[in-house]
Amino acid sequence: MKSKLHYIQITYIVTTLSVIRQPNVHLQAFADDFIFVISEPTGAKLKATAQAALTKFQHWTDKHQLKVPTEKSTTILISRLVSGPRVKWNNQIIKRSTSLKYLGVIIDNKLNWADHLINMKTKLTHLHQKITRIAGTNWGLNKDLRRRLYKTVAERMILHEAAAWAYPLSARQSRLLNSIQRKFLLNITGAYSTTPTAALQVIGGILPLHIKEEQEAVYVRTARLRKTSNYNNINFKPDNYEDGTTSTKFHPAIFQLEDRISLKKQFLPVPGLNIFTDGSKIEDKSGSAFCVMEEDTTKYEWMAQLSPFNTIFQAELLAIQEACLWASKTNQQIKAHVGHSGNEAVDVLAKKATQEGIPTFIPAPRNHIKSLLQKESIIRWQKEWDNGETGRSVHNVLPKVKTTPTPWQRPEIMFVTGHGPFPAYLKRFNIRSSDSCG
Repeated sequence: MKSKLHYIQITYIVTTLSVIRQPNVHLQAFADDFIFVISEPTGAKLKATAQAALTKFQHWTDKHQLKVPTEKSTTILISRLVSGPRVKWNNQIIKRSTSLKYLGVIIDNKLNWADHLINMKTKLTHLHQKITRIAGTNWGLNKDLRRRLYKTVAERMILHEAAAWAYPLSARQSRLLNSIQRKFLLNITGAYSTTPTAALQVIGGILPLHIKEEQEAVYVRTARLRKTSNYNNINFKPDNYEDGTTSTKFHPAIFQLEDRISLKKQFLPVPGLNIFTDGSKIEDKSGSAFCVMEEDTTKYEWMAQLSPFNTIFQAELLAIQEACLWASKTNQQIKAHVGHSGNEAVDVLAKKATQEGIPTFIPAPRNHIKSLLQKESIIRWQKEWDNGETGRSVHNVLPKVKTTPTPWQRPEIMFVTGHGPFPAYLKRFNIRSSDSCG
């Protein structure tokens, strides 16, 4: 098998360019950043394809009177070749680098993401120092606020674009992530700096960062990139989950007032057939139904039993979809659950569908992926906690992991961990010559 060469070029412009359609060339644009990804089996072909793509791009910029500064353009070569092809822009060779930054992610030529993680560690270290100054030496900032700052700021920063680099994580990356998280755990718990990281995670009720990273990566890969991913020996297939909704092609202003749904006026059934739809969810069972009525006589009924993970919203939409497929003409709808006999009948039918409806499969909502991943993450965390070698004194007191923090204060944390101003601890670190309390 021939190895592929990859060539990436960043240009800094302030407009939008349609995709350059050329074999082995992919152009990705976001705001004023453009990135070319070019793949060829040989260095000669790579140079020819890259130069042709840049020439085509330059014609476009010249046509629109746009200037692209060469000094703000960078190339990286992802290959085993020591020296790769050189390409030019305006007869100037574009500088080559071992890494480049795009949309907050640093891509290195070895694709081991070491530069990205080191950069994130530096940024988060600065953030930790600021939080420490806020907390003060007497831990004046509330512990819950310190935890919230970590969850909403620091953790989200490190999870940025996890799907690009955190699937799967290497052992080295996992250790680096733990070292990043450790500073914040010490700040949140107020524990001694020698306290094991695993114990701090359990005490703080905070998922280990390497687990959180892979969890986030699998979610994005499955829900957004629509790629099958394995997590904790479970395959997450995108076909089992809803795809992301796309924006409507119709502007709301084009609809006539009489075509819009109104909540101000109560409509009564029109003469002839009327269709009523409803969805129901009782505990872990979901049902969908619609009925067709003429005056107070039921002409047709349909009901379906859905999976436990399906939402009431999905059940409602399925009922509307099936009603539309059944209907030969449009009927005036009335506001649901207002006491009309048709609504009451379909409400009973929807509840009945949760038990007796035709089993029907529709993809699970995307938030169901998060629920499953969180459950598997807890299982994985529990296994690591049970099999770990550090924090055993805490494990004796807290054998089960959970994502809620313990109510312990600093003295209690020091006592349970054994890391505090105790003679045995001080002797262990050669601060005292004896572990005697006297």
